[in-house]
Amino acid sequence: MTFSITWKKTIGLISLLQVKNAEDCVQQLEELPAIKSAAFCVIPLFMGYACLFSLQGKLKDAYGITTHGERFDQFGNAVSFLYMGNLVFRFAHNIFFYCFNPRIRVLIAMLCMMTSLNLLLWGVFVYKLTHTLTWIYAAYALGGVAVGSFEANLMSAITPLGHQTKMWATLGIPIGVASITIGAFGAMASGLPVEYVYGFVSICLIGSIFVFIFVLPYKHIQGNANSMRSFSDNLKQYNQWLWKIKWNCLCLAINMLVVTTFSPGVMLYIFNKRSGITMFGKNSSYIIGHDTFFCIYNVFIFIGATVSRKYAYVDKVDRPIGLFLLFSLAGVVLNVAASQKNIGILALFGGMCVFAGNGSIYNRTTKAIDNRVESVFNLTALSAWLLVGDLGSVVGSNLTPYIAQFLGSP
Repeated sequence: MTFSITWKKTIGLISLLQVKNAEDCVQQLEELPAIKSAAFCVIPLFMGYACLFSLQGKLKDAYGITTHGERFDQFGNAVSFLYMGNLVFRFAHNIFFYCFNPRIRVLIAMLCMMTSLNLLLWGVFVYKLTHTLTWIYAAYALGGVAVGSFEANLMSAITPLGHQTKMWATLGIPIGVASITIGAFGAMASGLPVEYVYGFVSICLIGSIFVFIFVLPYKHIQGNANSMRSFSDNLKQYNQWLWKIKWNCLCLAINMLVVTTFSPGVMLYIFNKRSGITMFGKNSSYIIGHDTFFCIYNVFIFIGATVSRKYAYVDKVDRPIGLFLLFSLAGVVLNVAASQKNIGILALFGGMCVFAGNGSIYNRTTKAIDNRVESVFNLTALSAWLLVGDLGSVVGSNLTPYIAQFLGSP
């Protein structure tokens, strides 16, 4: 019954989008019922992404890479393909996959991630073909293609399903990451082999493909960058969409710079004592283990990300997007204070603040693009916004070692 009602309202929304009645479109987007299963289309993809960036230590162990040297440098170069692919395909999916609509591009991204994880599972851990780093290069390149192509196309594909469905989909991002950085690491600490993590996420991706195809309704909006010509036309008409999101682009870039630099970023350099982390200052006797500290740190990040993302869609007031950079600023101040005073608890709240800003800027922008930008420019606007955000991440990743040194990392 709910599925049928959603389909009828979706078709009605498409008609409204075509007649350019902005107020009616926004109202329809807000009133459409939530399809909560959208979250499951997102969670496994970001579980895979978390596997790629957080399980690199396991891959190093499998290859026997422990010290600096030529093989260490080659490994670092190989895993960087994840971030390069992500950055390039934020926009390049419009070129390489130009003949497919956003729905098909989402499926391509899911298949790329599943292939990436299985290359590592079977090539490295099962058959132990560790004489070559080819598995790492191929897996991380495919992972970059997957993440870079997934977000904009998924957000565009579900736009006609309304704000509530999109809220559930975006909540899948921190849930997916936390499933690995908290759940999987806890399971591995209890003795679960890392192979089971890669295998479980691959199975979840198969499930998410099924849900995306058979559960989520889809209605393509003609001209929404579904061909090279429409994409080219959208770029030529940049004044119709770019200026409407210029501040959103700038704020995401600044926030992603802070995310990359401070959450955890330099905190991994500062709080790197295996003997433990002092929670209340140098003279405090309350010390917790290094791994336990960063597990708790990830919990705080998860809280900040999920609460802010949900509130962004609950809040009906159109607030200035720059306001939420105050969370990023608070996170920087708390993290710097934590590093200088060796107070671990401040770093926990610092990480939460940084991701509260990230979740707020992310979800308020996806909502703003749906409300302000014409539907034919939806995918192009999302792609450009995410690309600018990734540029902030690139700058942050390059600044991290220098900032850590400036703050006095050992």
